[in-house]
Amino acid sequence: QVASKPRLTSTRRAHEQEQSQENVPPTSLLNTAESDSMAYVKNALRNMNHDLETKDLTPAALQAIEMLYSERCYWQNHATSMSDECTKVTSSLSQMQREKQRDADTIDSLKKENQQSLMRVSALTMEHREVKNHWLAEKSDLQTRIFQVQALNTQSSGTLKKCEKDFVKLQNQLAKIVKDGNKAQAKPAIMMSLPVKKNLSQESAAQGSAAALLKDVELQAAKKTITTLDAENQTLRNSMEALKRNVDELNESLETAVRLSEVQTRQNLE
Repeated sequence: QVASKPRLTSTRRAHEQEQSQENVPPTSLLNTAESDSMAYVKNALRNMNHDLETKDLTPAALQAIEMLYSERCYWQNHATSMSDECTKVTSSLSQMQREKQRDADTIDSLKKENQQSLMRVSALTMEHREVKNHWLAEKSDLQTRIFQVQALNTQSSGTLKKCEKDFVKLQNQLAKIVKDGNKAQAKPAIMMSLPVKKNLSQESAAQGSAAALLKDVELQAAKKTITTLDAENQTLRNSMEALKRNVDELNESLETAVRLSEVQTRQNLE
């Protein structure tokens, strides 16, 4: 059994040393493991009083060296895997830092967008306030105009009713004067037609621009109605003057008739 085991010569040891130097990764963990393994081997061989260059190894020393070589390979593989894992962790850390930077940039852009949105909201609020104030001013103006039109409409209605009453009164007086006169049959009574009633707009106002347009139309109609009423009042004044002239003529005719009757009475008495 001892003869069947391979013997580790100086050439093999030199080859393994060169191979171990070529396979050593640039990590402190691998260098530390390899140096500890080689130091352990050298100490074990030194304690057994064997010369590595000139003498062969005993089976116990060869077994110890093989175990240490296996342990060295294990630690070398472990160090390689740790180095790969460290590389992966470093790559993951770099990726996380890049993602963190992207997140920070995204947060900055979102803050800027939020600030711009707040500025737009403030501008829209100011514009809404201006529009509201303008609308309230227009509403107040329209309400004032509506009250003025309603007052003018009421005044026009009262004036029209008064004119109608005056006309009826004058017509009755004229009929009475003509009836009492002696020339009532010769001179027919002067008849005057009633003034045409004007239809004032009483429709309810609509909303918005339609309401403003309707109020403007009603205002114009009220102005036209007032103008028409003024013309009718002038016509009534002219009619009154004509009636006065007719009354004067009737009085003169009555006085003439009285004088003629007195003359005829005197002649009859004579």
